[in-house]
Amino acid sequence: AIFDGSINSIIIFNEQGWIEEINPATENMFGYDRNAISNMKIENLFAEFAQGVDSFIGLRSRLTAKKRNGETFPVQSFLNRFLIGTRPVM
Repeated sequence: AIFDGSINSIIIFNEQGWIEEINPATENMFGYDRNAISNMKIENLFAEFAQGVDSFIGLRSRLTAKKRNGETFPVQSFLNRFLIGTRPVM
């Protein structure tokens, strides 16, 4: 309920950078539906992550996000690692 009801964008991706799940706020913000985004890497949405995400973990960061239509916009991000079962995700 928190995931689906949040007004903030929530993106879950694995250690290889593949997006696994997004919430409805992310669909609205980026213009992608869950099916269209499921085979994308996180750096398709945030160019700053192309060099890796480790330096962003645990920090509030200002990033440039990219919508489906190519438009870019500034966002504030907080990235954290957590486990789903025994599998680490971010």
